[in-house]
Amino acid sequence: MEAEEEARRAKEAGNDAYRKLFLETAVDHYTRGALLDPRDISFLTNRAAAYLLMGKHKECVRDCDDALERGRELRADKKLIARALSRKASALLKLAACAGDYAPAIRALRQSLAEHHSEETLAKLEEAESARKELEEQERLDREAADHHRGKGNEFFKQKKYHEAAMHYTQAMKMNPKDPRLFSNRAQCHIYLGALPQGLEDADKCIELDPTYLKGYVRKAKVQFLMENYENALETYLEGLRCDPNNLEVLDELRRCEACIKRPNGGDVELEDLKEMLKLYLEHVQRRSANSVVAPRYPCNNEDIDESSAEGLCSAESYAKANEMLIQVKVLGTKKTFWRLSDETTRISRKLALILRNHHFVGKCLTAPLQVSNVWIGSSGCVKLRGVSFTDKHFGIKCVRDDYKDLSRVLLALIRISSWDITKFPWDYKKFLALLPPDYKEFLTLLKRDTLTMNDEFLVVNNSALLPMTNRTEVFLMLYDRIVTYLGREPAGREKKKRILSRLPYKNDWLDTAIANEQIKQWVVNVKKQYEVTQLDQLRLNRNVRSHMHHYNDDNIEEILYCEWPELLMDMVKMLHVEGELEGTDIKNKFG
Repeated sequence: MEAEEEARRAKEAGNDAYRKLFLETAVDHYTRGALLDPRDISFLTNRAAAYLLMGKHKECVRDCDDALERGRELRADKKLIARALSRKASALLKLAACAGDYAPAIRALRQSLAEHHSEETLAKLEEAESARKELEEQERLDREAADHHRGKGNEFFKQKKYHEAAMHYTQAMKMNPKDPRLFSNRAQCHIYLGALPQGLEDADKCIELDPTYLKGYVRKAKVQFLMENYENALETYLEGLRCDPNNLEVLDELRRCEACIKRPNGGDVELEDLKEMLKLYLEHVQRRSANSVVAPRYPCNNEDIDESSAEGLCSAESYAKANEMLIQVKVLGTKKTFWRLSDETTRISRKLALILRNHHFVGKCLTAPLQVSNVWIGSSGCVKLRGVSFTDKHFGIKCVRDDYKDLSRVLLALIRISSWDITKFPWDYKKFLALLPPDYKEFLTLLKRDTLTMNDEFLVVNNSALLPMTNRTEVFLMLYDRIVTYLGREPAGREKKKRILSRLPYKNDWLDTAIANEQIKQWVVNVKKQYEVTQLDQLRLNRNVRSHMHHYNDDNIEEILYCEWPELLMDMVKMLHVEGELEGTDIKNKFG
C-alpha cells in the first residue's frame, strides 16, 4: 500500500510538472512511478507524452511499445491501450521522412480505433492518410521531374558537355536524392572533368544508396585507379562482382589493376597472391550465383537512360502566362462587371495551402522561403512543389506563419503574371489589388496575419474564397442551416447565432442591391412574407434564391449572388470559425 501511495504521488507530481512544461522533471516523476507500480501503464504513456513534447520521438515510441506489451499482458483498460497506440502514431508521424514512413503510424492509429473509438484519433487518421497521399503524389512527380533532368544530363553527356550534364544531374538530385543512378552519372562527369575527389564522393554515395548497383563500384574503382590506388581499386572491383559475377568490363579492369600492381613499386601486394585471391573469390561468387543473385533496384544498361519524364508538368510561371487566372464577368441583371478568380486558380491556391498544412500537421515547415519557381502545375490538375525541403528543426508557430506569408506572396505574383501586362500598363500595385475579389483579398490577408494560430489553418484550407463556383450554393445552404437552425436550438447556440448575424456585411444596403438586380428582384417582390432590412432576412433571401434556382438548374444564379455580395459567404465561414462551429460542418468535402 505504501508503494502504491508513493506511486500515486509520483503521478500527481509528474502531471503537475507536465502541465507547467517542466518536462524533464515530469519524466523523472513518471520513471519513479513506473518503478513503484509496474502494473500501471499510464506512467509509460505519460512519460511518452512528455518525450513527445521534448522532441524525443524515438523514446516516445519505445515507451508506447513497452506500455502496449505490458498492457496486453495485464489486460489493461482498452482506452489506455488506444492512447498508447495513438501517442506512438504521433511520434512516428514526427519521424516520418517520406510517404513510406507514414505506414506504421497509420497502422497504429487504426489499431487505436479498433481498441477504442475516438473522434480525435479518427481525425488524426484522416489527416495522416491525406498527408501520406499528398506526399506519395509529390514524391512520384519528384521522381518524374528528376528523370526529366537525368535525361537532359544524359543528352549533354553524349555531346561531351560534362559540366552541363553534371548540373542537370545535380538538379535531379534535389528532387530525388535517393536515386543512385544520379550519383553514378555525376561521378562519371567528375571523372572526365578531372574532379576525382568529388567523383569518389559521388560513387560512395551511389553504393550507399544501392549496394547492388554495379556502376557505383565501377565508378569508385575507376577514380581509385586514376589516383593510382591500385590495390583499393582491385578490392572495389571485387566487391562489384557480387552484383554481376560475369561482367566482362569488371574482369578486364581487374586485369589492368593486376598489371599495374605488377610494375615495380606499384604496390606491396604480390601478384601471385592477388591471382589466387581472385580465383577463390570468383569461384565463391559463381557458386552463389548458380542459386541466386541479388537483383539491383536499377538494372544497368549501356546508355543508362530511363525514358520517364515529367510530361504535362509545367512551371507555375508558364501556367500563369498561358491561362487567365483573374477573369472579368458580366453581372447578369445589371450593367456592371466584376473581376473574380477562375475556379482553377482557387483550386491551385487551396492545393498549395494543403501541402503546407499537411507538413505542419506532422511538425515540419519549409527550410527556405517558397518561390514561384518552386511551384509546378500538371495538366491532370495536380499542384506540386519542386526544389523545396521541409524540416522539423525549430518548428513552431513562427515558421507556420512564415510559410503562409510566403504562400501569399507567391499567389499574388502568379495572378499578377497572368493578369497584368507590364508591357502595356505600368505596374500599379493599388490598382492591381483593387481588381481582386474581396473574399480572396481577405484570404491573402489571413495568410499574412501575424496572429495566425495553428487552429486557423482549418480556416486557411477551407476558406470560402477557394470554393469552386458550382459548389457555393451547396455550401451556403449547409452554413445557413448551421447558423439559423442548428444554433437556434439551445441558449448557448442562440448567443452564437446572434453574434454571427450581427457581424454579417451589407447591413443597410443588401435589399436595395437585390431590388436593383433584375435577376434577383423577382424573388424579392413575389413573396408572401416581405423582406425586412435585417441580417436574418438577408440570409433568407439568399437561401430562397439559391434553393429555387438550384432546383431549376440555373447555373448563372450563384455567380450573380457572388458578384453582388462577395463577402457574405466569406463572413459566414469566418464567423463560424471564430465561434468554433466551422469544423462541425462538412465544408472540407465541398471543394471538389
